[in-house]
Amino acid sequence: MPATPPFDLAVANRWFGVEYNNAAWELVEKSPRSAAETETMLHYAHAAIVHWRGVGTALNEQRAECLLATAYATAGRVDQAQYHVGRTLELMAANGDEQSPFDRASAWGCAARVAELAGDHTAAVEHYDQVLRVITAFDEPADRDLIGQLYPQPKVS
Repeated sequence: MPATPPFDLAVANRWFGVEYNNAAWELVEKSPRSAAETETMLHYAHAAIVHWRGVGTALNEQRAECLLATAYATAGRVDQAQYHVGRTLELMAANGDEQSPFDRASAWGCAARVAELAGDHTAAVEHYDQVLRVITAFDEPADRDLIGQLYPQPKVS
């Protein structure tokens, strides 16, 4: 059994969860990104979910899984992206009204991006239709823009 840490573990987990989450998103949004930065992005995303699981809620875990799926999709790693987007959608279904429209749009947008990466254009369009329904509830136009940047509409085939 691990020794008792000489600090508040919950506070540390929250701090690291936030920091690694933000660092991963910075690299997700960076273009161009080097191969080393891509690996670091994935490590940050994994570190974020470990810390959120130590202190967060199911909604924090949903957001962290969505980050992992997005990071893997950004890296072009289809199998891992599919696994983590599957977890994201499971958590989204379970989290119900605890999540915001932005959480739902992010989950559906991520699902669309991963489906497109996997070559499933039909699923990508169906998932993105959910994004378009959800963003009508956004109060801030900047939130719509951010979803569009992170999860662009699937290309017409």
